[in-house]
Amino acid sequence: MASGVIFIAVTGLLWMLVGVIYSKVNEKAVNFPAFMFFYSLLFFAIIHLWQPPPVVTLEKLAPIAVCMLPSALLGQGGFMMLYLAMKKTSHAVAWTFAQSAMIIPFLGGWLLLGNQVNWINLSGMILLLAALLLLGKGQNKLPENNRTSYQGLILCIISLLLTGVSQFLTLLAGEFCYNEANLLAWRLPLVAWPGIFSWGAVWLIERKNATWKTLYWALLYAAVVSIGQIFLYMALDRMQMLKLSNIVYPAAISICIVLFVVFCRIFRHEVFNLLSASGVILIVLAISMLFA
Repeated sequence: MASGVIFIAVTGLLWMLVGVIYSKVNEKAVNFPAFMFFYSLLFFAIIHLWQPPPVVTLEKLAPIAVCMLPSALLGQGGFMMLYLAMKKTSHAVAWTFAQSAMIIPFLGGWLLLGNQVNWINLSGMILLLAALLLLGKGQNKLPENNRTSYQGLILCIISLLLTGVSQFLTLLAGEFCYNEANLLAWRLPLVAWPGIFSWGAVWLIERKNATWKTLYWALLYAAVVSIGQIFLYMALDRMQMLKLSNIVYPAAISICIVLFVVFCRIFRHEVFNLLSASGVILIVLAISMLFA
């Protein structure tokens, strides 16, 4: 039990660091398409070194590829919207919206896949939607230099929707390939490929030079994301032995959100009023209820 809790805590911490790196890249003069291209390339290399995908036929790979390739492209779009949102609003608000995207796979699993839900789950869904409104409303009441713009909120919502649909397609891929380890091992490589080609194309079109600083941030980002994935699977495996795997995602995401908000308050000096702070707290509670 103790090791499982430690793995969950480390996963949440690493996910928070993902947000910190993303925030830093947003602040600094980093070529974003080049950053995402190098990250995708490095992530692809790390995943293949850690767990090379087995050889399978194209016929068997097709069902999972049909889900994972669009999922990857939508996920890249979600990252782009998050990047733009962070230029228009509080980084804590943008990150919290993005992490709340799990409401989409929850709804998809319930309405389209027939997943069982209870009144606590449904209450969590309603609470999450209300908390997001509260968070946005609270930020709009801050002084102008700390206020979330209308454009910023729209970008946050688009980021949430794109990321959420991407997560649902990943869930759908798991449904197609349930208990087929050879196919499930292809999920992460299939996520990396579209990032390499799409961001590479954008970078070539823009024709902007990338510095060593861009490569440094991409390497750091790829390492943290990859290690975060490894700890996530370790936490899932350990808690599965105790029949408690359902707590891994909400606990890790809650830790991630709280730590990132604390980072933004201490190091970025972002201001939160009672409404926006309450919104963050209620989002953490709602996420826990979704998986109760």
